[in-house]
Amino acid sequence: MKIAIITIGSELLNGSRLDTNSKWIAQNVLPYNGEIVSKISIPDTDQDIINTLNYYISQSLDMIICTGGLGPTHDDITAKTLYDYFKDAPIFDDDYWYILKGEFKKRGYDISNLNKSQAYRPSIGKIIPNTIGTARGLHYKKKNTDVIVLPGVPAEMKLMMKTTVLPMIGDLSKTSTSFKMYRTTGIPESHLYEKLLPLINKYPELDVAFLPSFLGVDIRISSKINKDFDKINNQLFSIIEDYYYADNEIELEEVV
Repeated sequence: MKIAIITIGSELLNGSRLDTNSKWIAQNVLPYNGEIVSKISIPDTDQDIINTLNYYISQSLDMIICTGGLGPTHDDITAKTLYDYFKDAPIFDDDYWYILKGEFKKRGYDISNLNKSQAYRPSIGKIIPNTIGTARGLHYKKKNTDVIVLPGVPAEMKLMMKTTVLPMIGDLSKTSTSFKMYRTTGIPESHLYEKLLPLINKYPELDVAFLPSFLGVDIRISSKINKDFDKINNQLFSIIEDYYYADNEIELEEVV
């Protein structure tokens, strides 16, 4: 399943914020047979959003995942731009506005009228629920491409991906990919490759990526043929055991 990521926010381009969302999305769609074929960060302008959507939809991708620009302030224009782009007439959701006012009251705040922009819902698109924030996501479809729009707040984006978007990708792709990351230190990338080359040659269906950094080398393996994956992992671990320190995102300083 071919997917593109659009992260929306001028702060991502001027150095004020680091884009961690696209990295997390790319890592987490993989087990659901999602393949990120392109990603881009763009400023908060309606024309940039429209041009980028037009380009990716013209590429006949299966899905576009957008993050950012769903807040209540003047520079949060993503929802309005999407409504215009899909010729949708949003409807004010009185029930959700009531919920928002209640949530603000629980926290000891009076809700601002600015938050009313977050209480609209599409009339032809779908809502993606957000159980820990105020900005709900959007889901549209054009020319067989699903367009997903999520908040830029990482915690909210991740939860909405886990509860709604990743299961959707799994249902659409109908297949799964086995995936595992090994983190190593104390051995150069070239030496690791030489040690693992017989295993790589033995299992040509295995996708192996070496990701070097100053502290060590991460090894990412994935396969769409799942029946031998546990056996492959056991063999790989026996080769790199002396240099292995963690799985996935655990940092070296956390285990030293």
